[in-house]
Amino acid sequence: MVGQRSDVGPATAGGGLVVSLAHGNPQRSLTVVDLVLFTVMGLFGILLSQLDSFGLDVGWSLLVFSHLVLSVSPRNPVHMMFLVGLSTFIYFPAIANSYVYDTGFELFYLSAFVGIFFLYWTRGLLHEQQVQPVQGAFVLFFWMSVGIMVASFVRPELVAGVFAIYSMLFAMSLGSRSWAGNVRALIIFASVFTTYALLGWGGFGRTVLVGWLLVVLLYYTYASGRLPSRLLFAFLPPLGVFFLASRDLFSVEYAGLDVVLNDSAFGPYRLASGFVAHSVENGVDFSGFWDQVVFVLFVYVPRDWWPSKPYGFGFEYTVENLGQGLVEAGHSVAATFIGEHLYYLGHWGILSGLAMALAVAVFMRFVHGLKGLHGNGLVVIAASVPVLVWGGMSSFAARIALPVILLFGVLAVARFLSTRTVGEVRQQL
Repeated sequence: MVGQRSDVGPATAGGGLVVSLAHGNPQRSLTVVDLVLFTVMGLFGILLSQLDSFGLDVGWSLLVFSHLVLSVSPRNPVHMMFLVGLSTFIYFPAIANSYVYDTGFELFYLSAFVGIFFLYWTRGLLHEQQVQPVQGAFVLFFWMSVGIMVASFVRPELVAGVFAIYSMLFAMSLGSRSWAGNVRALIIFASVFTTYALLGWGGFGRTVLVGWLLVVLLYYTYASGRLPSRLLFAFLPPLGVFFLASRDLFSVEYAGLDVVLNDSAFGPYRLASGFVAHSVENGVDFSGFWDQVVFVLFVYVPRDWWPSKPYGFGFEYTVENLGQGLVEAGHSVAATFIGEHLYYLGHWGILSGLAMALAVAVFMRFVHGLKGLHGNGLVVIAASVPVLVWGGMSSFAARIALPVILLFGVLAVARFLSTRTVGEVRQQL
């Protein structure tokens, strides 16, 4: 997923237009005018959908989606991973489900509206154009590679919780002028990833697994002095859904449209499209929504310490609408980007969705600015941005809880070691 050199000049006539559309200007930043224009386009799209014309819906939604794609900064890993999530779990499912089930595009427009504000609030999280390997990072990366390889054989359940930190160490091992070192790190990562995917992965959590892979490819591309293609990130992941429905990353086979529409990637859009109607029929449920907020804020607290802690949306919805037996069998549902908000608050959920997007953006800016990590702490969260778009705030919080805790642990150790001599460290140990 490699594009042009990051130091390329302005696009020229002819072929330059293609380059501009595919990669965009990494220096361009979203403005308030973009937000207003996007809002008007979304509102018109919702009005247009009342005509019940699939062709018009697809045409206008493609225009809105294209605007969003061109609003993404290729140098921003959060933007690129959000684009993956929106295209894979919102936009292309909207087309497929509307074609077969007449689901409609309202959820796409509402999600994209909140999404453009999220992109605006995270517009400053750009990757540095020139980076140097962080001292000692490759040593940690190498030995963690060995540990994950061993765990993939004996205790694969331990790998998922630490892979985000592993991806961060990979990013910290890269350098803009270290081609051989970058290739060496990529070969090691590819070997570890393949081993885990073949031996340790149970077939569930493709979004998480692919998120790790994509964020690593992003940072490798940045370190190589090139920019990733937004078009590839927008179109290849949803296309992959059609050929990876078997949950085997190494078995490419088209399973048919019916299978894809009921897959965990495309199916949630159809479910979440009915959440507003559910709220209109049952009324606003502030208590249920507050439980979700409490779950997100205290997701890191073990349930053994707090037995009455609220459950995430997927658990609550499954128990309430599908039965306790399915939960005990390990089944759940994904809410999509703002699905939880629409389910409990109806259209008022758009406001709470914006508040959620702002809170996540503020937290990302905080992590990006942590000293000692050179902005690479963002890897831990960026890898799970597609989970935010797929499963909503409760799934996202549950996914990043352990990696964030480990992140601050790694940061504390790094700062401890950086302020002491070898002799002082030995005395303290």
